[in-house]
Amino acid sequence: MSAEKQYRKVLIFVASPGDVSIERARLANVIEALNHGLADHLGLMLELKEWGQVAPGMSRAEDVILSQIPVDTWDFFCGDFMAALRNAIRRR
Repeated sequence: MSAEKQYRKVLIFVASPGDVSIERARLANVIEALNHGLADHLGLMLELKEWGQVAPGMSRAEDVILSQIPVDTWDFFCGDFMAALRNAIRRR
């Protein structure tokens, strides 16, 4: 008789502009790899959430996103603004 392994869900909310879609895809790949390796070993299930998964609404974009993915449900926040930062540095 084997006991079924218990997993703790860890929600990671990522916010990023459209110009870092490659970086967002890389992050999703890292999360998937971790779920099949280290996270699985530690009894964790990492779940990535982003604004693109939110249904459209009739309000400010931020309000619509936060109503569907409330801040108090996140375990981690990942903000990826590298392209915007890189462009700002280049303009200096």
